[in-house]
Amino acid sequence: MKKSQKLTVALLTYNRCDCGYLKKSLDAILGQTYTDYELLVVDNYSTDTTAELILSYTDPRLFYIRQPPGGNATTSYNHALWMSRG
Repeated sequence: MKKSQKLTVALLTYNRCDCGYLKKSLDAILGQTYTDYELLVVDNYSTDTTAELILSYTDPRLFYIRQPPGGNATTSYNHALWMSRG
């Protein structure tokens, strides 16, 4: 049987923790039946509790990348592409 190709899922975020969107997104992605993937969460220097929420997950497929101040969505997207292994 041929081994499946690893997939990278990139989730870009900025201050989405307090409204609940980030937790719902993380739970939905990590709850998939397909498990051969990595999840890159690229945080564009959020000022809410985004870091605490993401770091509370212990799933080895999840990787947290916090951008320095002054970035934008394009910077985060490019960083996700650079970090991607899938």
